[in-house]
Amino acid sequence: RANALLDRGRFRDAKAILEEVRDSEESRSLEWVVAESKLLLGLGESVRAKALLLLVSQQNDIDTRTALGHAVQVCLARARLSQGDYGAVLAAADRVEYDRSGDAIEAHTQKALALAYLGRNADSRQLLEMLATDSVALEDARYRALVHVAMGLLAQREDRHDDDGAGDQTGVDA
Repeated sequence: RANALLDRGRFRDAKAILEEVRDSEESRSLEWVVAESKLLLGLGESVRAKALLLLVSQQNDIDTRTALGHAVQVCLARARLSQGDYGAVLAAADRVEYDRSGDAIEAHTQKALALAYLGRNADSRQLLEMLATDSVALEDARYRALVHVAMGLLAQREDRHDDDGAGDQTGVDA
């Protein structure tokens, strides 16, 4: 339930739910760790989120082919992106099979941003264009918004100011 709230940006409500079970057996589950990591990331606590995810990853054999394994890699990519560890973002995103799912689109959007920060703008643009097309098929507007805001950021980095507003606005509209 906390994950669903976090996906809708309801951090306070999710935080209350996570705190209720913090000292229970449930707080040792991978689902709880993912939800706690999403909360930390949403609150700007990427260092704590990364530490939690790495600890859990070292203690468990997480199958990155599962939805939960994808969620762990997405959170790791987000945490590492915010810390400027772009090579690790690429590695985390590449562990998420690109199957056009929401998690795959989010992970590969993080990868596209890392590519842009590494100066690989053409690779970033190519990936974002593919993600933009694929995100339309999803019924969840969050992924379209994420991709289009990333496209706006790339346009700004390339000084394409005629394009950045359109990408940002498309992201807001989605």
